[in-house]
Amino acid sequence: MTMCLTTGGSMPFRLKSAAPQLRNGSFALPALEHIADRGFTLLAAPAGYIPVNSIVRTLREQQQIPLWLRLSSEDRDPATMLVSLIGAMQYRDAGAGAETLQLMRRKPGPIAGWTLLYASLAVELAQLLGHDGVLILEDCHILEYGSATMRLLGAHILPEVPCILLAERMLSLTALPSQIITKTSDNFRITTKQAERIVDQLDGKLTSRSIRDTVAVAGGRAAVLADLCWASETLGPMLIQQLVSRCTGLDDLLSRIAKALFITMLPEQQQTLALTLHLGYAHPALMQATLGTMNMPSGPWLESLDDGWFRLTTHWHSALHTVLGARASPERATLRRAAVYLSNQQAAQPAIALFFALGDRTSAAALIAEQADELVSLGQWETFEQLLSQIPGPLLEDWPWLVYAHGEFATSQKQIKTAQQAFALASRLFSARHELQGACQSLLAESTLAFWCNDYPLAETRALAANAVAESAGMPWHQSWASWQLGCLAVANRDLDAALIYFERSVQFASVAGDACMLELPRQAQQLALHQRELQNQREFYRRAYMQVEQAELEGAEQLRLLLTTPPGQLDTLLERHHWSQLPLMLKLPVPELTNELVETIQPGNVWEKLLAMLSRLRQQPKLTTTQQYVRSQAIISPPRAHLPIWSGSPSTAEPEDLPVRLTDVVQQSTQQGSGVQQYAQAEVGAPQPIAIEVGSWSPAYTPHSAVPEDPPIMLQAWLLGPFRVSLNNGFIESWPSGRGRSILKYLLTHRKSPVPREVLMECFWPEAGPEAARNNLNVAIHGLRQTCRTRLDPQVVIFEQGAYFLNPTIQLWLDVDQFEHHIQSAQQLEATGQLVAAASAYEQGLELYVDDFLIDDLNEEWPVLYRERLRVAYIEALDRLSQISFHQGQYTTCATLCQRILDRDTCREDAHCRLMRCYSRQGQYTLALRQYQLCFKALQVQLNLEPATSTVELYEQIRQRQIV
Repeated sequence: MTMCLTTGGSMPFRLKSAAPQLRNGSFALPALEHIADRGFTLLAAPAGYIPVNSIVRTLREQQQIPLWLRLSSEDRDPATMLVSLIGAMQYRDAGAGAETLQLMRRKPGPIAGWTLLYASLAVELAQLLGHDGVLILEDCHILEYGSATMRLLGAHILPEVPCILLAERMLSLTALPSQIITKTSDNFRITTKQAERIVDQLDGKLTSRSIRDTVAVAGGRAAVLADLCWASETLGPMLIQQLVSRCTGLDDLLSRIAKALFITMLPEQQQTLALTLHLGYAHPALMQATLGTMNMPSGPWLESLDDGWFRLTTHWHSALHTVLGARASPERATLRRAAVYLSNQQAAQPAIALFFALGDRTSAAALIAEQADELVSLGQWETFEQLLSQIPGPLLEDWPWLVYAHGEFATSQKQIKTAQQAFALASRLFSARHELQGACQSLLAESTLAFWCNDYPLAETRALAANAVAESAGMPWHQSWASWQLGCLAVANRDLDAALIYFERSVQFASVAGDACMLELPRQAQQLALHQRELQNQREFYRRAYMQVEQAELEGAEQLRLLLTTPPGQLDTLLERHHWSQLPLMLKLPVPELTNELVETIQPGNVWEKLLAMLSRLRQQPKLTTTQQYVRSQAIISPPRAHLPIWSGSPSTAEPEDLPVRLTDVVQQSTQQGSGVQQYAQAEVGAPQPIAIEVGSWSPAYTPHSAVPEDPPIMLQAWLLGPFRVSLNNGFIESWPSGRGRSILKYLLTHRKSPVPREVLMECFWPEAGPEAARNNLNVAIHGLRQTCRTRLDPQVVIFEQGAYFLNPTIQLWLDVDQFEHHIQSAQQLEATGQLVAAASAYEQGLELYVDDFLIDDLNEEWPVLYRERLRVAYIEALDRLSQISFHQGQYTTCATLCQRILDRDTCREDAHCRLMRCYSRQGQYTLALRQYQLCFKALQVQLNLEPATSTVELYEQIRQRQIV
């Protein structure tokens, strides 16, 4: 965490962003020339080789303004690194980084990813630095272990701004931009002549022998030579020469000099030096609050920083520890005062570290609890978890919010059981302490996890408990959320009436709480739930109406059956009026009882047998669907519809009394149409004279075989783009007894233009089985497929002839693949002729059909791969063409959406990235355009190990300069 301290009455100070100050007579190093001119430089050398004062001097001479950031271990957390960078930016401009901070709160990195956040900060950082700024990251070697932060810096921040990395060892170059300039200790190791020139620049009093010996002992470290020049002002050049000549190595030399300088210090200076060694930094205000003295220790080991701060240089640590010995560890009371001072000055991270070092975990936990909300909100979860891991479990229970935060972290890592335990413990702890807000939030979290685990009763119980707690405490905001959650659970349980009640309560409580944002959410849910309930009511109404019509239809069919199987009541009257011989034979024959055995033995031969066979199907009508009942009843009791419309309305409006048909109408219309009862009787019965039927009599109506309408054509619809679905005559097949049968149907639909040999199917689906076993498996699969289709239609959908399988050619086939390709081809033709509006419409119709890739359910199968890739390329190309049309027509929002769809499929489409950048730029969204370039750069580098084209880089520069593109 960025450490903020307040020094007396001055402004807040961020120690990590304090730039070094120039010492009097600072010197320049030739190896540092033009370090800020080449964009990105890595200076990797052990401590003492690169004096930071020389870097500051070089940057000033080059008129470069440094933005300094000194890294620490917590910066391994990607979120903490962002916070540290924003802190450094705000050291220069208080409003810098505000957009990224807001984005971090809306989309925490551990959940939404880090790319967007780092890309956003790169844009803000580049704008802040301008043309004369340079970012300096010191101690970068800290990021080398256990962190992805360096990769994120290398992918998003470093390519965008001039930057200098300082590290005590060489970094892995794979995580850094390829255009890096690297300098190591070999570049900074000074010679004796160079050392003499440095001493002259510093007005040092070292002898030539001291200079030569120091270069040899220090291994050419320029910073050590500068420290000896400083020490010679106090100790004199002769003593320095003696110390250098007697030392056995660099550590021994520094220890001897530190011991000599230590003797000249006052006691309070020795105490401040010990505390500085322990903390790593010092400030008069800090020393005053901790030790009661502002007498700062002097010595070559202190590096002066802005605002009166000092930092202990790394290469002196070992020597000072040796000289101070036991005094290097300050008293516990001193360290406690320092920790309290730092915590009061909002420097939480070093204060927490001090409390842990003192073994005071209670104070550390209290300070962590104070910082918890900010750490969680900004996505600093890695840092937070590391801090929580140092607090024992029993002590953690004293801070319920920390327990709750632990549950959220576990949830983000999909450790559901751990999260459930944490939320349950937090609920108990909050309730025991009467912290009702925390209790509500924990109970709702328990409810959410229970619902994820399909434990609806527990989810509802916990949500009701949260609602009860909020209601008893009079917390409308929490009541609104509890009611919202109960409404969501009711929707999941398909109880829309209860959901509407809960959503209404949520709206009421949100209104009382005055939360406009919260108010909109349950209102929308309430409207949608109300609409859904209305649709359900309509569906129930139509279902009941359907059942009533179906029952009336069956009753009418039964009345017709009774009429046809019972002797006419008018027979006696007809015999009185007409002679026996003049009546039709059908009226005079006795009506046999219709039994299953009789029906099974009937053979075509006479009128009654035909009629009985038709009636047998009528009696079996309840086993058929309503549509089939209607078709069959039409075929039994009437001529074709063109000859005799039995019902004036649709079948659903027919009444039972409408079903009997007067033979007068039958005879008249049959005669007019040239076909009818006479032709049927002569053809079927073989009578030499037509059968006479008296006008006005009632009799069963029958239809000649040639006049019976054929079965309606089979309509098979199949959706192959996305999840596989099949519909036969508008009825979806929901159950597939055979998985292989379903796969074979997919194969036959894909290869529908020609028969598929049996051996091809055997090899495709059973490659490892023997010929007999494969053939048997194929027969079983085909049988299952036919059975599935036969439950809906009599004709076979799959036919086998001459050793090959194919779809029945009489089937009317509709495939989304065919429609997709048809629309795309039409669009291409229209576009070629300049009809862009019509072409765009055709492209849109085709793209709507592309729900997902071809047979997305069969990604493990090999045979659809080529088809899938061909259609995928066609889909992306169609998106590309439509996006270009939209762009040229000025529809930039539509074009941007289409480009995003292209990049969802292929993140390396550089042309789509560029078109999207142009759309954002023309809409005035320059930040989004610059971020898109970052995404393009990363995608090309990570996936293809390539850099963007020159034209893309030029486009990026034009957008940065707000030029019209």
